[in-house]
Amino acid sequence: MKTKILFGLLVATILLVACDDGDNKTEEPLFAPGDLLIGIESNVSIDMVFDLMNEKGVAIDYMSGFSSYSLLPNDSLTFINNQLVTKSYLNKRGYSNQLGKIVNNRIQLNTIFFEMDLESQLDWLETIKKSQLKDLGIDKLLFIKVTPGTEKEWIGIFESHPYVRWAELNSYVTVD
Repeated sequence: MKTKILFGLLVATILLVACDDGDNKTEEPLFAPGDLLIGIESNVSIDMVFDLMNEKGVAIDYMSGFSSYSLLPNDSLTFINNQLVTKSYLNKRGYSNQLGKIVNNRIQLNTIFFEMDLESQLDWLETIKKSQLKDLGIDKLLFIKVTPGTEKEWIGIFESHPYVRWAELNSYVTVD
């Protein structure tokens, strides 16, 4: 087994050397200008994220992983769902009727948020109160907008923040 692994590493090394054009330049990854992806620690609440993004003055384009459950009794599902269908920031980009469901004998919401401006943020914070929502504490993802040309600066700012697990460019590759 050890011989097979060593042989595989040798073959991979030979292929890498054979494919080297001698330029030895590392190319910058292609990325969408102004777009950043931010991983948020699981114990950070949505209001803390809103405060951070507002403090930094960046626009939240997309948010996921902010799943929650309600402390209200299960017969409140209709009440909660009637609120959710009215939220424009939950009903965009092909997502509509994001509704709560009964999971593990409690009302659970697995919502995706779009274009969370200050008005939408305040509305969601009020919905949290009315529906008595508690964070499930899972990994969270933000897709934010910054001024093109400042992406790497923002990565440095966010990577050092205690709420943030990781920050990266919205990279892509081209296929010939």
